[in-house]
Amino acid sequence: AAEHLVQLNPIMGVLFSIYIAFAVLCVLNIVTGVFVENANAITRSDADNMVMEELNAREKWLGEMKGVFERADTDGSGALNLHEFTRYVQNSHVQAYFRKIGLNVERDNAKALFSLVDLDGNGVIELEEFVEGCAQFVGNARQLDIARLRRDNKVIAKQIRNLTKILQGETIDN
Repeated sequence: AAEHLVQLNPIMGVLFSIYIAFAVLCVLNIVTGVFVENANAITRSDADNMVMEELNAREKWLGEMKGVFERADTDGSGALNLHEFTRYVQNSHVQAYFRKIGLNVERDNAKALFSLVDLDGNGVIELEEFVEGCAQFVGNARQLDIARLRRDNKVIAKQIRNLTKILQGETIDN
């Protein structure tokens, strides 16, 4: 077909070739767009899968922690006292499980861990306290945790300065 256009007018042959090249580029652009859209869809579903896996892992962890709590609660009261907790963590299988989830619980530090997990300080640990307390000690420190500690340290330092001034008879400036 291009030969006939070239015979009529050479400029028509050049324009026809440009038209064909433009049409081919358009088709290639559409095919590329389809591939990119499919890749984006796969990436989105992969992110959704990662979120679902994380939620499932969290649910599994919560179930495991509930099982640990129920096995430790030998009197069935729904709360652990210090005696139940220390007796339970003396089992080497329990210690190995705690190490597996990232908590280093030994006979020596069971009392200290109990006091840290006993968030309200009433001497017994309920299920929610147990799970929340253990969750605080598992994993790496998050930026939010570090920021909260910094803020708390500044507040405490200011309170100490103010108390020092009060004890020395100075006025407090805010």
